[in-house]
Amino acid sequence: MTPNDQEPKPTIDERLARLVERHEALSQSVESLTHDIREMRAEHARLDRRERKAREALLTGIAAYLRALGEENGAGGHDQEA
Repeated sequence: MTPNDQEPKPTIDERLARLVERHEALSQSVESLTHDIREMRAEHARLDRRERKAREALLTGIAAYLRALGEENGAGGHDQEA
């Protein structure tokens, strides 16, 4: 290949135009990722609230069950004879 067969180098304007296109594409990608991250954080917060409520309900149920067992056994089940 001789130097005359090579494609001409892009001009400064062409290079700048390509750079601007790439910058715009990257900006759109970052914007999309930022939006996705916000949605994921909001969903995580909702799931965290649901988990806390479920855990509280479970612990409340366990506590009520243990109280009921204690009442059945009299005085919390601590006064049993061997």
